[in-house]
Amino acid sequence: ILCHYVKTVRTEIALPLRVRRSGFPSPGGRLSVGVLGATPAIAAITVIVVSLFCLSAGPLLGAEAATADPPGGGGQDLFGWVEWVLVGERKMELKAKLDTGAETSSLDASGIRILRRRQSGQRFVEFQLKDDDSGRTITFKKRLVREARIKQHDGSFQTRPVVIVAVCLGDHQQEVEFTLIDRSEFLYPVLLGRSALAHLAVVDPSLTFSRDPACSEGKGGS
Repeated sequence: ILCHYVKTVRTEIALPLRVRRSGFPSPGGRLSVGVLGATPAIAAITVIVVSLFCLSAGPLLGAEAATADPPGGGGQDLFGWVEWVLVGERKMELKAKLDTGAETSSLDASGIRILRRRQSGQRFVEFQLKDDDSGRTITFKKRLVREARIKQHDGSFQTRPVVIVAVCLGDHQQEVEFTLIDRSEFLYPVLLGRSALAHLAVVDPSLTFSRDPACSEGKGGS
């Protein structure tokens, strides 16, 4: 704060000293120089001393600022708005759109069937994911977490099954809740919303495919 004040004062006091009269000289003959009503000599000395202090402290203040967390700090990594991800235990590589405008995540699935076990009554969802680039298709069978009611762009509502699937983004692997929907009209079969990206990723809309997925062995499933 003091250094900032001196920057302002130096526009009024410099060497050689430039003073600004406030109308008429005061009875004591002092001039208004912007340093708490001090005489020109004292004001000039004050500015010089504080300026030297600010110059010497500048590198230290800069070093302190450099230690602050950069964008994407606090455990969050920087990603582009489109990235490769590995989906499921078989690590199916798919293109994912990182959409901070969407709350939930979704998967492009086909052949969706809800099954129920006779003895336990537990419900499962069977579905297929296809990689259009390689033509590879994998069948998944996951426990039905719930059924979500999703509002469409036209204002109507659609009920979708929700499952949990392991996803590797960069070097982060986590279990993500996905709604299953036919996304064949979209370019990207995987959409990761805010619930999946929170505390994990900072999205730079100027980047795409900034890093390859490379997660260590962990929980997953297909």
